[in-house]
Amino acid sequence: MTIEGLAYLAFTYVDLKGGDRFSKEDEEEEPSLPGSTPLESLLALADRREEFLALAKDVKADDARRWPKESFHPELVVAGFQWQVAKIVDAGHPTFYAKPEWLSSGYDALLEDMYELASVLHVVSKGNFLVLHLVTSLWGLEQALMAVEDDTTKLHALRVFWTALQALVVTSGGGYPSRDDIQAVVDDHAAAGKKFDGENGHDDHWRQLKHDAINQVEEHNIKLVYVQYELWTRYKRKSIHRTAASFFCDTPNISPSATSFST
Repeated sequence: MTIEGLAYLAFTYVDLKGGDRFSKEDEEEEPSLPGSTPLESLLALADRREEFLALAKDVKADDARRWPKESFHPELVVAGFQWQVAKIVDAGHPTFYAKPEWLSSGYDALLEDMYELASVLHVVSKGNFLVLHLVTSLWGLEQALMAVEDDTTKLHALRVFWTALQALVVTSGGGYPSRDDIQAVVDDHAAAGKKFDGENGHDDHWRQLKHDAINQVEEHNIKLVYVQYELWTRYKRKSIHRTAASFFCDTPNISPSATSFST
């Protein structure tokens, strides 16, 4: 499985274009990103939603001229997901590389925050196929980082993931979510008595979710439930992980003639 995973990474690799921005010696020149946590940063960026919608529209309008399909791996053009994300990153936006305040957090605390953010986005998207991958890809990144001892390198990896996260959300069918939609999900899981599930009463719920996931045609739903259950257990039964596990996705239409990015 390790060999298969490495082969897939090599096959689907997309250069973030501008990775040198992460290693600038004078980081103070970088624009700062508002927010003391990834979730606060996302809420602040949601106020610029129209910019991100315009970016996606411009990329689509300039598609054939700037990014001919011959310039990308032919197998990935058919599915289109990595190709679309790569085009958004290549077009760029200042927030993609702005330095977050929360990078000074410890790795473990920031990883927890990132999982919460990815889960909130999955709920907001109501089970978008692309957004689901924020949860499962972060899980995969964590497994890879277990082989890394240096916390600075781990934090750097999470910063790169943050850039990819922004591009993926812009690429997804619903586009960048509104502040109100994000805040509504946050509020549902932030009030006293709602953030954490109690010690009893949820075993039957998880058993049903696991049963439903196993019987799904779409394999990603099994991965979603597995990862969210592990996170729910690890992070003291945070309710957002139980809720996110309930939002199954449909298999998107992937064909040379018509590809759908809305599910």
